[in-house]
Amino acid sequence: MMIRNIAPKIKQKKHSKRVFEKRLFKVLVGGFFVGVVVYVYSLSSVVFAVIERRSLTKEIALLSSQTERLEKEYLAKTSDITLETASLNGFVKADKIYYESQEHVAINTTQNTERGL
Repeated sequence: MMIRNIAPKIKQKKHSKRVFEKRLFKVLVGGFFVGVVVYVYSLSSVVFAVIERRSLTKEIALLSSQTERLEKEYLAKTSDITLETASLNGFVKADKIYYESQEHVAINTTQNTERGL
């Protein structure tokens, strides 16, 4: 009688073990595919970042050469400026020069809190 009671339990354990193994296999295969997708995404992100960096490097080199050219033009033109050319172009000497100090630019927050602002 005991053998008859044990046989269904063994079959049930084997069945539950197979179900567990199938689920485990599905989880592992799913995890593998997720890992592959994450790897491909990461690799493509790195490749695109390298490509973008190369294009930005080229753009920086172009802008640097343009800046250098403009600085040379500026220095060449500053040596040509004299008081005569300035007055011919409409510039006049200032009678009084005004300077602004940093004290007047700063905002006093203590006065605003006293006024309720």
